Amino acid sequence: MSELPAEVQHWTGSFRPTGPTWLRERQRAALDDFAATGFPTRRHEAWKHTSVRELTSIPFRAAGPGASPSSLPDIPAGEPVLVTVDGQHRPELSHRGSLPEGVVLTGLQQALRTDPHRVRAHLGRSLSWQDRAFVALNTAYLGDGALLWVPRGVHLDHPIHLVHDAATAERASHLRTLVVAEPGSRVAVVQHWVGGWGRVFSNAVTELFVGRGAHVDHLELQQEGPEAFHVATVAAEVAGRLGSWSVATGGRLGRTELDVRLTDPGAEADLRGLSLGRGEQHLDHTLVVDHLAPHGRSDQVFRAILDQRARGVFNGLVRVREGAAGTSAGQRSQTLLLSPQAGMHARPQLQIDHDDVQCAHGATVGQLDDEALFYLRSRGLGAVEARRLLTGAFTRAVVHELPEGPLRDRAERVVDDWLAGLGAT
Repeated sequence: MSELPAEVQHWTGSFRPTGPTWLRERQRAALDDFAATGFPTRRHEAWKHTSVRELTSIPFRAAGPGASPSSLPDIPAGEPVLVTVDGQHRPELSHRGSLPEGVVLTGLQQALRTDPHRVRAHLGRSLSWQDRAFVALNTAYLGDGALLWVPRGVHLDHPIHLVHDAATAERASHLRTLVVAEPGSRVAVVQHWVGGWGRVFSNAVTELFVGRGAHVDHLELQQEGPEAFHVATVAAEVAGRLGSWSVATGGRLGRTELDVRLTDPGAEADLRGLSLGRGEQHLDHTLVVDHLAPHGRSDQVFRAILDQRARGVFNGLVRVREGAAGTSAGQRSQTLLLSPQAGMHARPQLQIDHDDVQCAHGATVGQLDDEALFYLRSRGLGAVEARRLLTGAFTRAVVHELPEGPLRDRAERVVDDWLAGLGAT
């Protein structure tokens, strides 16, 4: 191990596999792959515009149990919620609400003890850790997380809230979330990341399995503190319909990777993202949508508002495989820069291996319209109020496509919190 880079030795030296034999074998294999490849650098194409040097220089310790929550969002009474604090499921802060019989909502470690066959069948099925350092690290150091299982034909009336609180500085958590929606079912899931007011490292993997005729709406809200490092991978196997929204306002470094595979004829995915950054923040959305079957449809709209010296990245790929006839795919990246020091790297891409498709992509980067600002100020609004009004309107293409109700309300509160801090410069 002495020949390994110091940042890799830190993780290999403290490795302790846990759980059943099959899981320990996966953990060791993932760690071996991580040790062989190390952390990505800017020489890796997918990380060309996002550096993890600062993250890897910090000797984060494994998060432990018993920490007091730092900040938990208000959840409407009666709605199901599962809370993790420093990567540990906290049953006393969680409740099932009025979930119907047959729906499973539990911590991942509890599921490994009581329902190991379901976990084993789905853990890691939707993505490989090979050449993905953070997925490998998550697998090797697999902590707690959540298992949500919605049986065939069940439609849930209320969203499931998964709240992740990074409460303790200098700690790392490796959460794994499994969401399985059986054929014909319907569920909405909110993952809300809070806390992180010191230097914390949240390394999360979420796997979504959307059965035929099933509909899953997934909202990820990344609202951690200004010194947090947040790397999340969301992988989805979609045979039905997926609605995905990713809203990032927090973290010193925030990166969300979306890996969506449309596996069955007629499968659909609508992906929306919003990055709101200021100060020295770096916010990255990287995604791949893979059309594997005919007559699939996907649509992407990712927007960013960047102020002061914030940097943003959008790196998106739509891949249409041979045989995926009748595919329809759209991809748009739109950025609003509020400062000459802010910057955005946008790279929409199409890879098409079939002729019978309708695909389009594009990217724009611009500033607030001076004429619109002048008009609003001529009607009595101050400079700050005018900027907030225009930037708030820019977010609606993402937020207002959420279904009316709790999901949209939660996203709007997060966006409003960010807009409230918008200054005149």
